[in-house]
Amino acid sequence: MEQSNKFDLQQQLPSDNSAELVVLGTIMNHDELFTQVEDLLDASVFRNKRNQAMFRILKYIIQKKHVIDESSIIACFEKFKDKIGISLDEIHYAIMEIGASDSPRTFQQDVERIIDYSQRRKTWEILQKMSIQAITLTENADDVISNTIKDLDQVRGSVNADSGIIDAKA
Repeated sequence: MEQSNKFDLQQQLPSDNSAELVVLGTIMNHDELFTQVEDLLDASVFRNKRNQAMFRILKYIIQKKHVIDESSIIACFEKFKDKIGISLDEIHYAIMEIGASDSPRTFQQDVERIIDYSQRRKTWEILQKMSIQAITLTENADDVISNTIKDLDQVRGSVNADSGIIDAKA
């Protein structure tokens, strides 16, 4: 039997699912805290796809000024299920998992942690792209270095949230 020495770097990228759940649970149970971080967060800071979907749903519900509860989450899912990317069963599971993860006391720290991990993952992706370009000589070395530095600067400055996949005006 052949032994694989492959190192799965994707599995080693920094993430903290517990912190993601606490952020989402705190937003779900204390939506007034969302205003403190809405300019810092977007779905991409969450590594888990289910957490990304739940963030988009919670953000939409808050922006529409609706009460966050199971029925509003399900209704939002039904309205945007083609854009959400997860199943209704996953939504039900996420509601239970996130609902039990609530910590206003550590909310800000957890937000900072998931943003930091997101920036580290983006940095890794940029450096991986640069190394492939450098090895394959697909671009001029000076251009590769210049573009990499520009991309890394953007990651360091990227603390602004996007509008998300779900438009609150819909």
